[in-house]
Amino acid sequence: MLYRLSDRSSEEWYDAIDAHLSSAFSAALCFAPSAGWHEDGRFTRFVSGVPDPFGNIVWNARLHETGIDGEIGRILDPIVSRDVPGIWIVGPTSEPAGLKERLLAAGLVPGPGMEAMAVDLDRVAEAPMPDGVLLEEVCDDAAMSAWIEVLAAGYEIAPEVAAAFGCWPRHLGYSSRSKMRAFLAREGARPVACSLVYLHDGVAGIYCVATAPGARRRGIGRAMTVAPLLEARAAGYRTAVLQASAAGESIYRRIGFDSFGPIAMMVRLPADAQGAAIH
Repeated sequence: MLYRLSDRSSEEWYDAIDAHLSSAFSAALCFAPSAGWHEDGRFTRFVSGVPDPFGNIVWNARLHETGIDGEIGRILDPIVSRDVPGIWIVGPTSEPAGLKERLLAAGLVPGPGMEAMAVDLDRVAEAPMPDGVLLEEVCDDAAMSAWIEVLAAGYEIAPEVAAAFGCWPRHLGYSSRSKMRAFLAREGARPVACSLVYLHDGVAGIYCVATAPGARRRGIGRAMTVAPLLEARAAGYRTAVLQASAAGESIYRRIGFDSFGPIAMMVRLPADAQGAAIH
């Protein structure tokens, strides 16, 4: 079933947007090289060991209240034992209730949260690229290497971590019929922006929207968001979802996205960074 916004209540959309994020991360990262991939229905964890928070992530937690503090310690152990930063994503479908407070007690600190958002695709208008910037779909490993390059620059993450988010073609492949498709913008030979669409649970999800420093504030990020939305609409999808950073939320609102609630990112800091501010 391809859902319209009217098919679900606000609370149901809030849960669905959180669940979409969990599925997208699993689809993107499950074939990436890692020191510790774990997925068992209670939680999902990706540990690269790279000293970058996005290289060591826990999400999709469905934990029992009984023994929760010990369980949190065991889940975090592959990250703590390497003394690398990490992120635990806590959304409305995370269990048990009060998980965020339990993570605070375990020493994690609040990171920059995300806003769960959705849009009726009939509301989305075209957004042209600036002159001289060309959009392409990523259809081979060479283009994926350029996509990874701009993702790392745009998100200011380690190249190895950006590469992990570009491993999904190993199992999903490059195809306009794939449930995951990547898009790249170039200005001349230079890659300047990227985005990703993931088709799951009857909706289109937008991820990995990034613009390289030096190419921002020209409408490229908006165009990189709208292009996959229009592709999804042409394929029959009626609704799109995403999880917006504070920096991106105003852009998505101008496209037509509405907010359904926050998704928290709890951050584990290495020992030498304890007490540091999180931005």
